[in-house]
Amino acid sequence: MIISHKYKFIFLKTTKTAGTSVEISLSRFCGDDDIITPIDFADEAIRQLFGKQPQNYLDFDPQGNTYKKYFNHITAQEVRNIIKPSIWNNYYKFCFERNPFDRAISFYYFDYPQNRSIKFDEWLKNNYYTNSFINNNWNIYTINDKVVVDFIGKYENLRSDLTFVCQKLNIPFDGYLPKAKGFFRNENRPYYEFLNTEQMQIIRECNSNIIDLLNYGNENQKNHKISILDKEKEQPGNYTEEYYNQIEYLLQQQGKSEEAMIAHVQAIGINPKKYWVYYHTLGGIFAENNLYKEAVKAYHQAIKIKPYFSLTHYYLAVILEKQGKLDEASTSYQNAIALGLTII
Repeated sequence: MIISHKYKFIFLKTTKTAGTSVEISLSRFCGDDDIITPIDFADEAIRQLFGKQPQNYLDFDPQGNTYKKYFNHITAQEVRNIIKPSIWNNYYKFCFERNPFDRAISFYYFDYPQNRSIKFDEWLKNNYYTNSFINNNWNIYTINDKVVVDFIGKYENLRSDLTFVCQKLNIPFDGYLPKAKGFFRNENRPYYEFLNTEQMQIIRECNSNIIDLLNYGNENQKNHKISILDKEKEQPGNYTEEYYNQIEYLLQQQGKSEEAMIAHVQAIGINPKKYWVYYHTLGGIFAENNLYKEAVKAYHQAIKIKPYFSLTHYYLAVILEKQGKLDEASTSYQNAIALGLTII
């Protein structure tokens, strides 16, 4: 979530509504005093490439220990309890919601990205139905069952609704949304073909408030020629990886190196797993959090894509040495030196 004092808004982050993509994009415009909460390390690597990271979300308890005062999916009630009334009353509050039928399928694939030993029907009845955090976002943007945000955008209209908000707040949003958490779901069928009648009834029962509020009814979706997921995958022509790569090239030709670098980072955000610098950055984040096994894996992937960047070999060597893998560390140090790195 984000609280921006610079632009006077509170972004409440709901689940499975592309909130991380929105958060990364909005983070680019945040000031030093704004509150930005942490996200998944894999997505944090994208945000870090833009020079942004979590900030001002920690506080101290009476014993002097740090704790997360603000966190990823904090509710409106929790935010209102800890910020000044003047901020709550005067800042523009918004969030995003998603068709509950499609969202349920998305959550299942997020829970079981690879090993789906638990079938969807079993998950829906035993995990989804009994867990209000999973089955809807209602409590994030309501207090005592009353909607307290100024605007609820729709996932299905994500870019246009976010543009509306940013225009209202004078944020120079350029339409850019990275592909965060976009590697879990490979099911392309429209949800009304995926779900049976009983499953639809379970989802409808858990989300009747949202369906009524935002007019999400299955009957309104059956005429769609393609699924919502397909719409998500179809990037408009001026927001694709290719587009940003072309912009980077043109800016380089004009000698605008800083602007070209920004365009390059935007391209990475659309398809991060293609770029060595993404894995290099991710390895650093893992290392900072003492996740050495994950850091080694990320650095190896960076080297696989770009074998000749000496610093990746060096950082890999440092982590291997911390793991006690001295022979492997020595090899990586030698590779870094052979590629021109001077180690003092």
